[in-house]
Amino acid sequence: MSESQSNGILLRVGALYVHDTRGKKLLRFIAQQGEELLFKEVAQKWSQVPTPVLQWQREPTLELRRKGRLQDAPEQVRPDFMAWSDEELTFKFESSRRGVNIDRNRAWVAKRDDDMLKVKELVTPDAMFAAYSPLTSLLVIREHVKRLLGVTEPDRLMEQVVRRLLHHYAWYGKGENALLAMTHQRGHMDVLVRTYSTKTGRPNALVSLGASERYAGRNITESDLRKFIDALQCWYVRMDHSLHKTYDLMVKFLYVQKTKTPNGKEVVWPISTHKIPTFEAFEKRVPALIRMLKFDVQKAGPKDSKELQEHRGYDDDIVENFGDIFCIDATGFNKEGVLEIETDGETKNVGRETAVVIRDRKSGDPRGWHLYTGAESWDEGYRLAMLCALTSKKRHLAYLKIDDPGAWSDDENIEPLAVVVDNGPGVGNEARAAFERQDIRVRPTGRNNPQQKGGKEAMLGRAQNAQSRDPGGLRRTTRDRDREARRHAKEFAAENHWEIERKLVLHLIAERTARNKQHLLTIEMKKDGVQPTSRDIVRWSIRKLGGVQSRRSTEADIYLNLLRRKPNVEVLRAGVTLNKSKYNSRRLRDYRQSISGKLSITVLYHPSRPEEAYWIAPTGELDILEREKRGKRQYGVMSVTEIELWHMRDRASRQIARQKERESTARSKGLVTVDQHQTLLKMASALPKRQRTKATDDIDGNRKIALTLQRDQRPYDKEEIHAPHLAQQRKVSQPAAPYVNAAKGARPAPPAAAPSQQPPRESAPPRVSPAPPPAPSGGGRVRSADIWRARLQNGPIDPSGSQKK
Repeated sequence: MSESQSNGILLRVGALYVHDTRGKKLLRFIAQQGEELLFKEVAQKWSQVPTPVLQWQREPTLELRRKGRLQDAPEQVRPDFMAWSDEELTFKFESSRRGVNIDRNRAWVAKRDDDMLKVKELVTPDAMFAAYSPLTSLLVIREHVKRLLGVTEPDRLMEQVVRRLLHHYAWYGKGENALLAMTHQRGHMDVLVRTYSTKTGRPNALVSLGASERYAGRNITESDLRKFIDALQCWYVRMDHSLHKTYDLMVKFLYVQKTKTPNGKEVVWPISTHKIPTFEAFEKRVPALIRMLKFDVQKAGPKDSKELQEHRGYDDDIVENFGDIFCIDATGFNKEGVLEIETDGETKNVGRETAVVIRDRKSGDPRGWHLYTGAESWDEGYRLAMLCALTSKKRHLAYLKIDDPGAWSDDENIEPLAVVVDNGPGVGNEARAAFERQDIRVRPTGRNNPQQKGGKEAMLGRAQNAQSRDPGGLRRTTRDRDREARRHAKEFAAENHWEIERKLVLHLIAERTARNKQHLLTIEMKKDGVQPTSRDIVRWSIRKLGGVQSRRSTEADIYLNLLRRKPNVEVLRAGVTLNKSKYNSRRLRDYRQSISGKLSITVLYHPSRPEEAYWIAPTGELDILEREKRGKRQYGVMSVTEIELWHMRDRASRQIARQKERESTARSKGLVTVDQHQTLLKMASALPKRQRTKATDDIDGNRKIALTLQRDQRPYDKEEIHAPHLAQQRKVSQPAAPYVNAAKGARPAPPAAAPSQQPPRESAPPRVSPAPPPAPSGGGRVRSADIWRARLQNGPIDPSGSQKK
């Protein structure tokens, strides 16, 4: 037998071999010339980028064979259909999901023939070694392309095409059919993946060599699909977890096995990891399940919330005029601040502020803002931003020392018809009740869908980027420079709350006056010479918009409607109990004495200053309530939320202490019973409670000090500013001031309009007459609505009609 024949037996051209090196490699023997051998690196997964070609000497290669480091491997790269004839490829190959497509197959075979003509001269037995050798392939391919095209200059693009065809030819084991394109596999997995209980097809090289069974892989079964669906429903949709987190919880709680201990106790053990589908298999299969079962719709949010996004990417798709819809959003401002005062002789960090900005959806005009220290909330954030948007901003600008009379005009402060807000504090019970009193509809966005208010998100992003390079500023990107800035932001922080808010407001003014809004100009605006800025668009819209007067309210009504309101508060002899304190007034005591039986009233109170409380009298008037001295002494300047948190923490600490006493210190280790497994599964599937942990004790205390200073220094959200008549009544105990809007959802009566003005949108509701008190329980007592109303207004009178001194 000749030497070449010996080599043919030891190393077959076109066969696969496994090279045992650092990380096993799969090689295909493609050509031989004398003592030189060529091997092509291949893999089970197709690589579009040409892989290296290894040129080895014959003797060292045979030595590797003798040592067992270069072993035979079964064919697992070349598909079976590459051994078919042209007739079988045309009339039997299923190239589409519907089966055999003869026209597509004919075009497929014709494309193979065209590609074969381009490399036919290079894959002959005499020329193949030179075409693939790393030392000569560049020059051989270049000369071949020149002959093929009949040119004298190199054609780089055609050289790349020929190089990739040679890569495809060697990858799939040579032969004409090795150039068949694999485009039929795009979009479906019928050929590559089958849902059988046992793995079909030839075993891969590692399994044939006796490697660990973890490399064998595992097909997806019907049982796996049921587990996938359960996991997606429980954790992906209901808990809003990512696919990675869903897969981890599924492996932990669903892929378990039950067994019994020698004493008969049933326990749960995790199964071997190689018996669980990999995350790659899970990730490939779940997109089809999500679309089929419509989990993507459930995860996006309520179905009616998609009405806010008829055309993706635009904010003015659902509005017609200025002031129809406002967008509200809050975010942690990307800037570290410091305390306005020095403590212990140094300036302390207070962390990042929270910014709430309100934007008109049609014109893109910023209508209101509020910057404060603390977590995102309705009382401290959204409520004060709405107060800023609906009232005059002159006091805000004067407080920030911004002298710009044309920044915001008072006649632009109209109430919107609806507000778009994400699923946060802006859609809570207190927020919805306040919006309803102002006759404003609430439209929440879809869950995790900020695109429904993309213009608002972009405005906040520009405002944050404007200060991101200041001392203490930061950006939330993955760049090394930005990560380094975030780590050292607190060390370089130098600006307090007032300075950060002033820069924010100056940026919002620039948004109104300098940002080009040419795309929002209509034909009528262009005829009237409106400048392409949101400020001029808003002023023009106010002049052209009808019924504006009915969408305006006095500052006192807006301020009172945005306060917290608690109906059906029981009145006792000592007054009413509110926020863990007692409240009372002279008028309320007289009202309580005139009514027998159970009595309930509606109470209004300030969320940040609970000492400012009011009650609605039966005549529709508003009367002040005084907090008892014990409540003032115990809670001081604490807000309503702080009082609630203080009592919740105190109650929780007592419950934890009792729980620790009842718990046993002995715990079983290594085994989990079935009941314990079910308990852990319920705990993992339970929705998390909303809670926010603090960064450090020092910063938490500083943030409380900063918030207290902000409440005292800001020139708004105060009784003496928005409702001076009530502040005066609290000082001198004057008679109660009228408050017509006591009824839920009522709107104040607009001022008398001129004959040429539009009629108001709706008239104010009439005063609600008080219900008559119950009949007297004993004789001789006067029980009449007229008598006790006169008593409240003029003092006590006797039944005969003579007034007592």
